[in-house]
Amino acid sequence: MLPGVNTLFNELLKQPWFTENPPRNLRWCFSGAAPLTQSTRKRWEDLTGSRIYEGYGLTEGTCIVTSSPLDDRARPGTVGIPIPGTEIKIIDDDGKEQPTGQPGEVLVRGPQVMRGYLGRADATADTVRDGWLHTGDIGVMDADGFLSIIDRKKDMLIISGFNVYPFELEEVLIRHPDVLEAAVVGIEDAHAGEAAVAYIVLRESPIRRGMR
Repeated sequence: MLPGVNTLFNELLKQPWFTENPPRNLRWCFSGAAPLTQSTRKRWEDLTGSRIYEGYGLTEGTCIVTSSPLDDRARPGTVGIPIPGTEIKIIDDDGKEQPTGQPGEVLVRGPQVMRGYLGRADATADTVRDGWLHTGDIGVMDADGFLSIIDRKKDMLIISGFNVYPFELEEVLIRHPDVLEAAVVGIEDAHAGEAAVAYIVLRESPIRRGMR
């Protein structure tokens, strides 16, 4: 069994000692703490033959909120279903519950949700309202109750009035065969309000590639 984050799985896939002799006795691999990219998942599973199961949680939710079923019901690209006793709903900026398949902020209610921040009444009141923990994460729930996390609410960009999620742009960039890693951030833009800027690590440096 191997728990890890996207960075760990991605870094192992760069190491010759690992790729030349990958472990064949892995039964379960678990990913959390940060989104798992589809390219990392595919390369890992192709190399090791072991599936990566995702989960979702946060400190205010006592670490775990959802988990992928450890059987054929698992849906790659989602963080699974709520653990027993846990409720999740998705709301828009006005607090209105979103229909199935529409993105919004993830709210959590259950016995694992914290009572509050010690000595920080204002922060508690802003984060836990009517028993619901406002996570600050943007997610989508499908018709079968599987949750997908898109990005942090604070990371979301608004470009010409459209909501743009950096993680989705990063996913597109790393599909290119020459791109090893990518990170997208926002900057102010006089025309669109915000613009996306990508920082990219190539699989080969420009010098080694003849400055192509």
